[in-house]
Order: sequence, then C-alpha cells, then structure tokens
Amino acid sequence: MSSQGCSSSLLRSRAFVPLGRHGVVCLGSTEVDTFDEQTIDLVETVASTVETAWDRAKSEAQLEQRNEELTRLNQLNSLVRKIDTSLVEAETVDAIDDAVCERLIASPRYEFAWVGEFDADADSVRPRSWAGVDSSTLQKLTIANDNPAVAPDPLRECNTDPRDAGYRGYRH
Repeated sequence: MSSQGCSSSLLRSRAFVPLGRHGVVCLGSTEVDTFDEQTIDLVETVASTVETAWDRAKSEAQLEQRNEELTRLNQLNSLVRKIDTSLVEAETVDAIDDAVCERLIASPRYEFAWVGEFDADADSVRPRSWAGVDSSTLQKLTIANDNPAVAPDPLRECNTDPRDAGYRGYRH
C-alpha cells in the first residue's frame, strides 16, 4: 500500500508493506511519486521473504527447545530405568536406599541425594542413606520443624496417601 503526500511530514511518498504478525515495512521519500507499482511489488516480495525467514527462524528455535526437552526427558527416563533395575536387585531396605541415592548422583543432574526418615521424638527428618556429600555436610541439611512457617516439614508437605498421588514432591 502506498500513500502520497502529507502536509504534517517532510515525506512526500510513503509505502507500507505488512510483515504478517511481525510488523510492517515503512518506506518514505521526500520526492513525490517515488514508489511505482514495480517498486511496491519488489518491496512486497522482499517483505514476504523476510516474513518467511522470521517464521522459519522461530520454528527452528521452537524445534530446538522441543529437542532439548526431549533429550532431558530421555535422560530422566533412563535414570528411572536404572533406579528400577537397582530396586529389583536390592534385597534390603538399606540396599534400596543406597541404590536410589547412588543412582541419582551418578546422573549429571544431581550433586547429592539422601533418603530420610521421620523422627517423631525430634520432630524432624533424619538422613538414613546418602550419596554425594559427606556426613558433616548432611548434618547441616537435616530438616527440623522448629518453625513450620519458615521450615516446613516435608513429610507433612508431601502427601503420602496413595489415593491422592497428585502432590508428592517437596521443593524448597
């Protein structure tokens, strides 16, 4: 679309070519009748090419994000399979705890893991098995329920009722 003459501007010729959802190309000239049909057709062709390139770049970025997410999910699925294998091979509760912690820290995603047990007398969760940190570091990580508003008890935060498995994680 072109627009000729306008008293509020020094521009005497204008052309506006839409770029779809990306915006618009605006051309201007101080000369009258600068943009003929051939020039407008050329600008529309270039604008269409630019719009297509931007759409392709956006699609490629989305594809890259999906591929990264699929890679992450594949790594997590692989980790779950390894943990499952370890659980089948374990013969005691301690062996299960150790296997879970060891498998988690063998993954590049986690630096340490621990399995805790609720101590009703101390009203806290105490580590039962861990990997990736030493015991002095782990002692600092013991979760106490001194002030529920500040330090929530993960056993109360994590629903352990199998009938309501929608919320089972604790993040802090």
